[in-house]
Amino acid sequence: MITNTLSLAEYAALLAAAMPERGRNGLQERVRRLVDRLRSMGLEIERYHTWNSRRSEPGFPDEVIVLPRTGRLIVAELKSEKGRVSKNQQRWLDAFATIPGAEVFVWRPRDLLSGEIEGRLTGRI
Repeated sequence: MITNTLSLAEYAALLAAAMPERGRNGLQERVRRLVDRLRSMGLEIERYHTWNSRRSEPGFPDEVIVLPRTGRLIVAELKSEKGRVSKNQQRWLDAFATIPGAEVFVWRPRDLLSGEIEGRLTGRI
């Protein structure tokens, strides 16, 4: 009998590839739930997410997060594993990157699954 066993890294890569940017189990919803969980644990965190991009400036980032206790500003564009950053999105990311101390990211499902996003939000990374 032949069995195929995936390594943890292979399994995580499959999960990441299957995770959409939007939707009930998408990256945006999972980041929202992560922020809610961190708030419930006492982290002071303010999050702005543009829910209807049709009424926003083209390319404005998906997540603008402020951590008041540490004075941190995190700006993130959320993309699926294969999603591409548009020219307008890159323009906004570049503009936020000119702000001293601003942390600017393109986050993908692999970043959520690896714990990187939580690490950035909690200051562990």
